[in-house]
Amino acid sequence: MEGKMYVPILIIRLVQVAMLILILILLVVLLDMILKKYKKKTIIIGNSQKKGKRPVQEDSFSTFETDNGLIAIVADGMGGLEHGKIASQTTVKLFTEEYTKEYELYDAQRFLINSAYKANDRILDMASGRKIGTTLIATIIKENFFHWVSVGDSRIYLHRKGKLMKLNKEHTYKEELHKLYEKGKISRKDVHSHPQKEFLTSYIGYEDFHELDYSKTPICLNRGDKIILMSDGIYKSIEEEEIKQVLNKKCCPDTKCQLITDIIESKNLSHQDNMTVIIVERK
Repeated sequence: MEGKMYVPILIIRLVQVAMLILILILLVVLLDMILKKYKKKTIIIGNSQKKGKRPVQEDSFSTFETDNGLIAIVADGMGGLEHGKIASQTTVKLFTEEYTKEYELYDAQRFLINSAYKANDRILDMASGRKIGTTLIATIIKENFFHWVSVGDSRIYLHRKGKLMKLNKEHTYKEELHKLYEKGKISRKDVHSHPQKEFLTSYIGYEDFHELDYSKTPICLNRGDKIILMSDGIYKSIEEEEIKQVLNKKCCPDTKCQLITDIIESKNLSHQDNMTVIIVERK
């Protein structure tokens, strides 16, 4: 009789231990959720977008955060081609879709490069022979390390200790002209006066797409560092010194972005392009 009672008691003890372990796991998960909710944010984001004097807003952008870190994307649809707005929206949508699919992101740089190629394929598929294109800049910040990719002529800057540094190169014919100038084949005047100097040599939606710029190693963000993403409607209408003055102000990134577009709008330029700016700051 005692042996028969021993088995049920053992089962009861095992069930009690299992329930205790389950309760402990649930408490750990709940504590982790609470800590994440109330954890002080070290990265803050701001943005501003204006249409300028263009009839249509062809810039698109997105910023959002997952457990894999923060992603920020800007795409400037090419007004000289058909459906620039659709191209930029499609590119941003693809990046957001791909990023949300990633359960655990092991290689942020590879993700950015692969997503750029996927975006190019999608634009070509939907183009059906038409010329559709957009520029692209995208960044991922995880645990204060920063990765980026760039196609076209939008810009990425790092602002550190009062200095503004451009990180990416522009894929324009002007870059090719500079190479010819450095080889002594053309003059500086030829570079600046060439009628095709602003033509893009690479963009999302290009059939021969292979040229893109990206960070070779992750950049560690220090406290106070700011990453600035902008379409050409920003940097072609404001001096870098004006941007630095805004970035040095003691206000939040949203206010800084608004100040930048306000300065441009106050100039009332007749040719003003669409403008988009994102500022990501490490506190």
